Amino acid sequence: MEENYWATERNGHKLKDMYNPETNTLDIRSNGLYPSNVLSNLCSNGFRFDGRICGSMEGFLQSLKRKDPDKQRQICSMKGGNARKLSVASWQTDQIVWWKGQAIDRQSEEYQRLIRRAYQAMFEQSERFRAALMQTRGITLVHTSGEPNPYKTILTPAEFCGILMDLRDNYDLRDKTKELEEKSVSKKKLIYLQGLESSAVNETVQALHELLPDFEVVIAPDIPVDLIFSPTLPGGFGHLDAIASK
Repeated sequence: MEENYWATERNGHKLKDMYNPETNTLDIRSNGLYPSNVLSNLCSNGFRFDGRICGSMEGFLQSLKRKDPDKQRQICSMKGGNARKLSVASWQTDQIVWWKGQAIDRQSEEYQRLIRRAYQAMFEQSERFRAALMQTRGITLVHTSGEPNPYKTILTPAEFCGILMDLRDNYDLRDKTKELEEKSVSKKKLIYLQGLESSAVNETVQALHELLPDFEVVIAPDIPVDLIFSPTLPGGFGHLDAIASK
């Protein structure tokens, strides 16, 4: 049975409101009210990554501690709580973790890229996770129960929250950029004119701006005067009087 992540209690225990209005922060906790609980690595936000099934982000993270491919695959597919129970600390000795048979230095940039790619995959594939994260716009994410020492944990609170806020903010930036590009494209319709005397140019251009505000006017001596060019027209060209009547 699918868990109700919008519930206010679980197993008879009330879930906590993890938002602090004084600091404008949201503490990510599995026992927090939505959206805090859904952002937890323990939440069953399943996704596929590098050909592997990940039952949760916790499953993926805990699997990195295992060199054996079969054991890693098993843990990776688990729900968060089950995967967490299989956590080991042996990797801390040499700071080496594993992914699909490849040894990776926990303190390396390669490791950071791997983790970020995994979160990106979950963000793109899990609508529940993505919706919860985007609901936190303008809020600083924190994880007060995490281990801050990167030599003792697979993911620090700073790494965890930094990745999530980058995903959220980059997604918003992408939407805004796309919107601006669409508006910009709509303004890039061009009118090419030919054969006008200099005394008639200003009046003609002004009249065209008033008649067709979405078009830019360009004087081009090698194109017939009664033709208009626009990327929105079939073949690119049309008669000015026909365009003006639309």
